[in-house]
Amino acid sequence: MSKSANIVAASLLNKHYATIRIGRLNFRAYQPCIRDLARAFADERLDLSIDGRQRYSLETMSKLLFHRRWQQRMFLWYARRYGDYQQIRIAAQKIADITTGKDLLESVKIDKTRKKTIVETVGNNSIAGIMATMMEHLNISYKDAFERINYPTMMLMMIDKVRSLVGDEKKIVKGSGKEMAARRKQKNK
Repeated sequence: MSKSANIVAASLLNKHYATIRIGRLNFRAYQPCIRDLARAFADERLDLSIDGRQRYSLETMSKLLFHRRWQQRMFLWYARRYGDYQQIRIAAQKIADITTGKDLLESVKIDKTRKKTIVETVGNNSIAGIMATMMEHLNISYKDAFERINYPTMMLMMIDKVRSLVGDEKKIVKGSGKEMAARRKQKNK
């Protein structure tokens, strides 16, 4: 199988992870479900760095990596004692990428569309709104959305779901330079 097929298959099976090295130990960060995200960010304030990426605190990282309190405390002790700044920064970036599904979404070809009119939407201001939207569009149960299907896989399902183009919406077709030149010649004739 290709690399992208492996990533999608592992995501569907909840087995896709990123390896994080702190000190001399390696840790696995799996794609989180909404329950894991809610638990990890319940008491945290997210700081936004200058480039707009989220910086996770060590406490948030420990909650995303481990479910049990004693494991979280052990990780915090170990990371503070043996981890250096560079390792923790790289670990936070890898956790952010696996949480948002960056590699999953990059590995799949997603059709892009363009609209001339702008449609304004409201809602999805909290994790509850996002979860309700996913449940409605994907026709899945609360338990599936909250505990069983990881968040990046649900995002991929929402983006890649078959739908009809409405109104002035058009599919963006990317082609080679030769094809684009041929279309321009035909258009100018």
